[in-house]
Amino acid sequence: MKPVIEEEKKESFFNKKKIFVIGIGIFIIGIMVLSVLDLSINNSQQTEKVTYKGINFVKTNNGWLGYKDDKPVYLVYSPLETANITMNINNIELLSLTSKNYLSSLPEDGLNEAISSFINRARLQRTPVSACYEDIKSCADLPIKTCEDADISTGVIIFKYSNETKVTLAGTCLTFEGEISDLIKYTDKLILNIDGV
Repeated sequence: MKPVIEEEKKESFFNKKKIFVIGIGIFIIGIMVLSVLDLSINNSQQTEKVTYKGINFVKTNNGWLGYKDDKPVYLVYSPLETANITMNINNIELLSLTSKNYLSSLPEDGLNEAISSFINRARLQRTPVSACYEDIKSCADLPIKTCEDADISTGVIIFKYSNETKVTLAGTCLTFEGEISDLIKYTDKLILNIDGV
């Protein structure tokens, strides 16, 4: 009879251990399911959305994203923040018809962030060649390009630091003047105009 008692004890011990392991497994799975549900609920509640001229924009880690005719429209600022900016820019598509584009700026102006924002999002046909709009020491190795150099085959995009913010287009010369944050907002507005928003 002793062997039977040992088998019952062993079986009882293994049953308890099995129930314990199953219980721990269910507990862990339950925590995982609840945390996924909580994450999806929090994400849907925290996602910022705005509608601008019939296009839904969603805030992402990199700015705002919307779709116009199945093409993505990327903005740094909410389109509502650029709504009051007026810009009389016509025939911007002339820049995409040129065989070469120059992007003129001065290193001293410190507008690299605004320039990068424009280049990364403006969907130019060609990457512009770096240039300067004045002949200064820090531009010794760069070509000097101003609006006087812009023609039907050559586009010039100028970024210039100024206290007054404005964007102008004269033929194939596009000029941005202002401070970094303002120029990025104006770039957003120009991108909305280019995309027909």
